[in-house]
Amino acid sequence: MKMVLRLFSVLCQGSFLLATSVACADGWSITQDVDLDNHLTMSQTGSAQASQALNHISIDKNATTGTLENSRQTIRFGGKDLTLRQAASTHSSYQAANLITAGQVTNTQQTLTGVGVLHFHQAADIGDGNVQAGNAIISLNALPSQFHQRVTADEVVFEQEGGANNIQAGNFARTGEADITQGFDVTSGNVLYYQAGTDNVQAGNVVLMESSSLNSSVTQNFTAAGIRVDYSSTDSNGSVKTANYFHQKQ
Repeated sequence: MKMVLRLFSVLCQGSFLLATSVACADGWSITQDVDLDNHLTMSQTGSAQASQALNHISIDKNATTGTLENSRQTIRFGGKDLTLRQAASTHSSYQAANLITAGQVTNTQQTLTGVGVLHFHQAADIGDGNVQAGNAIISLNALPSQFHQRVTADEVVFEQEGGANNIQAGNFARTGEADITQGFDVTSGNVLYYQAGTDNVQAGNVVLMESSSLNSSVTQNFTAAGIRVDYSSTDSNGSVKTANYFHQKQ
């Protein structure tokens, strides 16, 4: 596998750092770039409250401050396949190509492009409360956030074999008040959904809004130009399969 990491330009109060993971105070501006020219499989097995990503920014999401601004995460695949797998009682874990956790996210972009087959797989023995996504942002403080997410792939396969309260999405956002734009483009192949389990979600774009504020703006676009779109369910109770999914939590 050839992997080119043009790591991180990190600006914080006038300083410059290079890092492979970031956890810090407020006011960060970060750029992360990855180029891949081979197939990649990411696996989580028997994990708990774990995070797995190619680009990962973590800024104290429990603080009342902790701002990520004017930042970018970009991954270019060059037509190769990306597979995300979770199994063996993995629970409360995140798996994404681009992953951000921060108190506030402003003027920030996540882009995953050039993927051949994007395959999400959660096994029958998986635990509960997991997220798989191409791009994922978690910004939970009562601060207005603003960000853009985009995924481009030839084909996508969503596969959930069990578990409960698990999510698979091209783009995933969990936030309070926010201005969000999500785009998921499937350019030439199929869009396949297979789902079992309880209260699981599969969607091209997912927003979970933790705030009841009416000041938020959400735009979700899913484009499929392929041969077919197949929905299939087996013993799937209370679950959701859709192109775009928005949920405002009370």
